[in-house]
Amino acid sequence: MRAVVAAVTAFALGSRWRVFASTLVVTFLLGSLWALATPISGGPDESGHVMKAAASARGQWVGEDTGKPGLERFLLPADVADVGGEITCFAFDSNRTAACAPSLDDKPDTLTWVESGAGSYNPVYYVAVGWPTLFLHGEVAVFAMRALTALITAFFLACVAFAISLLPVANRWFPLAAFSVAATPMVFFLGGIVNPNGAEVSGTAAFVALLWVALSTGVPLRAHRETVVLAAIALVVVANLRATSPLYLAIAGALVAFAHGWGPLKSFFSRRWTTVVVVIALVGAVGGVVWTLTIGANAGFIPSSGIERDGRLVAFLHTLDSTPAYLQQAIAVFGWLDTRMPDYIYLLWALLMGGIAFVSLGFSRSVRTVVATAAACVVYVALPAVIQAPTVATVGYIWQGRYSLPLLVMALLIAGLGLTASGRDDFGTRGRRFLVFIVSTAVVVQVVSFLLALKRYVAGQDSSLEQLFAEGTWSPPVAWGLLVVAFALVFVVFGALLVALARRRYPSEAVLAGETSGPDAAEPRYAGGVERSARGARNTQ
Repeated sequence: MRAVVAAVTAFALGSRWRVFASTLVVTFLLGSLWALATPISGGPDESGHVMKAAASARGQWVGEDTGKPGLERFLLPADVADVGGEITCFAFDSNRTAACAPSLDDKPDTLTWVESGAGSYNPVYYVAVGWPTLFLHGEVAVFAMRALTALITAFFLACVAFAISLLPVANRWFPLAAFSVAATPMVFFLGGIVNPNGAEVSGTAAFVALLWVALSTGVPLRAHRETVVLAAIALVVVANLRATSPLYLAIAGALVAFAHGWGPLKSFFSRRWTTVVVVIALVGAVGGVVWTLTIGANAGFIPSSGIERDGRLVAFLHTLDSTPAYLQQAIAVFGWLDTRMPDYIYLLWALLMGGIAFVSLGFSRSVRTVVATAAACVVYVALPAVIQAPTVATVGYIWQGRYSLPLLVMALLIAGLGLTASGRDDFGTRGRRFLVFIVSTAVVVQVVSFLLALKRYVAGQDSSLEQLFAEGTWSPPVAWGLLVVAFALVFVVFGALLVALARRRYPSEAVLAGETSGPDAAEPRYAGGVERSARGARNTQ
């Protein structure tokens, strides 16, 4: 068995683009399994996002005014867009199974008015996932949209793995540990429903990792160019997802640039082609800012049902005080914030995050990376309060943990990558053991969370495992037992790939170590705006 696993991982990690492809396939499968395990409209506000996607695919990029704050309406076929109302009968009641919901397949294809809180959101994501509704109908249309969301999310997660694979093998273990912790159960859940949050979180992670590597030296020049292009793609896509996305990207870019210092940043922009790519990407990102400021300024501001309408100072302090709740939601609170996990799930994941922070802040030799990591943690805590406080007096408290999940992922990845930039490569076996422990724990928590979330929809959250076999429960498209087994197996594979990647040595690394024979010996390398080969050739542009 060990020989089979070794052969599979060796093939999957045979080149850095195989790392990308393998991670893409595995994480896509994980998102797709979440898609199958979640009933229609079972994700947070998913019904509104399904409506918006179906409308955007039909050219209805902005809905009609309903006279209700934050809500707009679309005229759409009922069998692809009438996913609210009785279909969400299980929302907010964790002991009511999804068996109460009628099938979307029973809806007619006649046009009907539907109301969405995402009516004025930027249509980029919704056009990308909504087009299957033009020829598919019923529940299969929603599952197709979920599959496309899972593919987008997987693409960006694969970019993170690709970026980490470009680091020297001695420096790879800690970023991989941080990556496995940053990819919380909520990340994969959001990647399996119709909601731009999953793409925003994974895209922010990709932008951080790719930009970090793009500003680093010693990367093969061709890989460096690929990294810059991928980072530009992440920038453009994420900036056009949600209203806060451009702000998150700006903070991420500033912190990564600060961690590297002025020298690498100046060298990065000294290359003409790099500057051109950056300018093009910024133009695309500005499009997202313009949309938010002109069309989607009030999108999604639906007044909360709570009676609290506090002033700015009280709202700011209350939001800060809610940070632990937001953190739990970012880890694993599924459904419409109605499916909590046992306390040990949050405790274990908090310990994993604490371990990443402790090692990064305690063992880094770079003041800049320590400051960047600490600043990212402060931003995660403070920025939600800054954003929410001005609007509480009119709409109440509407912030959720998933909104700041990109900031959490950003902080963890900066912590992980920061240790590598500080020159610490002397952990050896201890580092690999740390990675194995982190990944193993993460796999267990992910599988348990998947099982408990599925149990909530099949038999109710407070039900026993034996009640999963009772009659009258909700039945997902694939038998729940097969879904759990498949999810466990795929996540074990994902964990094994991460651990194996920490030990995988690529030919170009031998060149960096001083071995000048072989086809990689003369490969140009990025060295601060100057192309340098391993033999010392200097080629300026």
